[in-house]
Amino acid sequence: MSPHPSILFSAFQSPADPQRIAWLTFRDQSALSSLVARGASSDSVRHVATLPGTSPSGIWRLLAPNNRELGRSSFLYSTFSAARSHVLQLRESPESLTVITVKGPIAKSFGWIATLGNSTVMTCSRWSTSAAAALAGAEAARASLSIATVAELPLRTTSSGRRTSHTSARPGSGPEW
Repeated sequence: MSPHPSILFSAFQSPADPQRIAWLTFRDQSALSSLVARGASSDSVRHVATLPGTSPSGIWRLLAPNNRELGRSSFLYSTFSAARSHVLQLRESPESLTVITVKGPIAKSFGWIATLGNSTVMTCSRWSTSAAAALAGAEAARASLSIATVAELPLRTTSSGRRTSHTSARPGSGPEW
């Protein structure tokens, strides 16, 4: 186990990947809650962006030293290099992220999002039972972001469901999703 937080990249090989669908569902729940909390019009809430059928695609995940997920990207990236470049930029100034607590999809559930300007860039990875716990989780994620070790390769799902960092990048090119 590493003594530092880490940022891993998860690749989805198709729009039908169950983990991609689960990520999208959770991301949209937190995005909708955020729009409602900020007093967005009902028209805005109905038109939360859904993602095109990009394949392959991927996200980044921020993990604590014990491998517990602290937060995850709010964007679905079409290339590994775009995902890695974006997270490296965010890592340089985590204090510029604004944390907003949001209500979860069921009673007494709370989460958080982190924004940069008008864009949500990171979300919680699980719902908490109180707003204070959600805020504490957000602050832990923001503090861990700047010291996290960033992975060099994306993770892929094998047919057995296990994750691996094996890639099939062409010689001379960067790793692909």
